[in-house]
Amino acid sequence: MTDARPAEANDRKMMVPGRQDDIRDDLSKSRDGGRKVAFRYEADFEMYFDNREYNTNSPYLSKTIFGASVAPRIGFSVNRKHSVMAGAEIQKQFGGKFSNILDGISLYYNYDDGHHRLYAGVFPREKMAGEYSEAFFSDSLNFFRQVIQGLLYSYDGNTKTGWNVNVEAGIDWMGQYSDTERERFMIFSSGEFSTKIFTIGYNAYVYHFASSEAVHGVMDNILVYPYFKADFGQMLGIQEFSLRGGWLQSMQNDRKHGNGYLFPGGGEFSFVVRHWNVRLENKVYAGGDLMPFYDMTDDIGVQYGNSLYFGDRYYSVGSGFYDRLELSYEPRITDFLSVKVSAIAHFYNKYCGWQQMVTIKMSF
Repeated sequence: MTDARPAEANDRKMMVPGRQDDIRDDLSKSRDGGRKVAFRYEADFEMYFDNREYNTNSPYLSKTIFGASVAPRIGFSVNRKHSVMAGAEIQKQFGGKFSNILDGISLYYNYDDGHHRLYAGVFPREKMAGEYSEAFFSDSLNFFRQVIQGLLYSYDGNTKTGWNVNVEAGIDWMGQYSDTERERFMIFSSGEFSTKIFTIGYNAYVYHFASSEAVHGVMDNILVYPYFKADFGQMLGIQEFSLRGGWLQSMQNDRKHGNGYLFPGGGEFSFVVRHWNVRLENKVYAGGDLMPFYDMTDDIGVQYGNSLYFGDRYYSVGSGFYDRLELSYEPRITDFLSVKVSAIAHFYNKYCGWQQMVTIKMSF
């Protein structure tokens, strides 16, 4: 899952002009130790358009996803590194109903010293900064699953030997055990260790899909993706000319109905050329079905489907290959506004159809 927001806009702290010093001074008087307290606010807007035109070779049906969301948040910071924030995300799918505002509420603590960043509580999913394969998280996940409930830690810095280190790890508690809700949580992580040309990276998650009062049994879903990347763009005088290759390995088990762990896996390889903000990417997956339990049902007849898997369904190809060809344009407008226009063709042994996508994001 690629974060389309400009990196400079992430976690931007804005103070109210004119009143900033007064608020900070008044609040600081009630604190000892020289703590400086200031008002802080953030806001995110996203418009998401995804038109899918597929044929019978595709695991998806044709449809259009078109909607918008806005997420204002307010809070206060202490000594600029510590913050407590609260807000909500309101989402509207055009032609449909507004989302339940309670599902988009965020309440969280944030620590940020420029290298280390920590979120604890209920916080926006877009705080994730890692670059994940679509086998982990599909394009539309950010739009529909608005918040993470748990913890997220990330680090961005350089070693003495010249390597850039960018890693994150978190836990998302998605379901609380109840009469109808299954207990479920995910531990996830990504990382990249880069020099000027070469990058070693990984994606990983462990997903625990457990019981409810109505359904007994536990599903284990583990996915890892180590990869190697080389980018020769700087040598060629363009924004990017990169090759990436790695191995997607899954370990899955239905503890109640299965016969032990299944180990589907396969290779994923991509080639990217980018210049003048125009990007062409060809990504190929060759291997087994990474979603073997997708169409199966639990004891009360509910399909596992998207409750067990979060990636693109084209990775359930069985034996064969999946090819994803994307042409996109993402002009640099400002540090807080991004626009991306994409056309994506899908091939699962045969041509399956294509998508047209437009996203507009504003974050400050």
